[in-house]
Amino acid sequence: MTERKSVFGDMYRERVARYILAHGNEPDDDYTEQIIEEFIESPTDPSPEITSAIVASAKSNARARRHGLANSLNIQERSSLKSYQAFVDVAHELHRRLVTAFLEWSPETRATSFHDIVDKEAIKPIMLLSLHSRGCAISAEIEHLYLAGYFDASRSRVRTLYESSVIGCVLAVAPSDVSARYYASGMLERRADLSTMLSSNKELGWPEPAQEEVAEVEAHCDALLEAYGDSIRRPLGWARPLFANRGEGARVTFADIEEYVGDLYRIVYKMLNHSVHSGPSITAQHLVYEPSTGPIEYSSVISDTNLILGGASAFMLHLSEVVCRHVVSVTAALDEMLALRLLIARKRRLDKELSA
Repeated sequence: MTERKSVFGDMYRERVARYILAHGNEPDDDYTEQIIEEFIESPTDPSPEITSAIVASAKSNARARRHGLANSLNIQERSSLKSYQAFVDVAHELHRRLVTAFLEWSPETRATSFHDIVDKEAIKPIMLLSLHSRGCAISAEIEHLYLAGYFDASRSRVRTLYESSVIGCVLAVAPSDVSARYYASGMLERRADLSTMLSSNKELGWPEPAQEEVAEVEAHCDALLEAYGDSIRRPLGWARPLFANRGEGARVTFADIEEYVGDLYRIVYKMLNHSVHSGPSITAQHLVYEPSTGPIEYSSVISDTNLILGGASAFMLHLSEVVCRHVVSVTAALDEMLALRLLIARKRRLDKELSA
């Protein structure tokens, strides 16, 4: 192989020669690591010429990469995406209408903190609307990721949307206390996050959370633990009452929750799991080596349109149906079912595109 001229190599050889002259022997690996660190952390650029070339090449290759991703969809995929976008638009409008109907039914909620309503009738529709809001946001993320050609990332978000859909179905059919427990579980996760931030952010040099928020969350979580007991801390502990026939120490799994609502889309979820958790062989297959630009990760050459757009729309429709039916049953805002009807029509149009 042809030896390449190296700025670091020149520096390294010079330092090693000086070391041998001073000590009479070759330096050890620790000394080599020390030279590397000094090179990387040097306050002055060891080679402005190479640095400029790196910046220029990075910009050029970025333009080529983004152009390739943005133009990776064929005509049929773009048509399907357009139908998916129309579906997502209606899902967002349905959500806006359901929130409006709920606030008209429960105007005090607008000015009330979650802390005050956790044991009231409103907690179930609030949790369902929160899940639906998250579903709308994820659906939009999938739209933009797919359009940009980031198919692996799209599949990962579809998987998250499935999980939100299943949880929404559970909360819709379960007693209101389960929704309250779901809220409590989320607050306990927030406390754990804040605890980690308090112990780590200072060390990392990041801003620490406000002490007022920490104190408020701590006090609220203490009250929630007193109300629901230690079992709420466990993974999926919020769903424990749905499996009361099991022993006290029995673990609740996501598969249990899926079975509880008899979800029909588990096979799609399993396909998404395979994609998300694919091993090094898949990573190697997706790494395309271009002589001019080096390795470029195109995430997936095959877009899996049915899995991504078909799966995402199925999960979002599933979630929208259970949330809409519950909120309408509570608020008597029956006309909002028309938005759900339109969403179903948009889904059928998309399915027709996907099967073409």
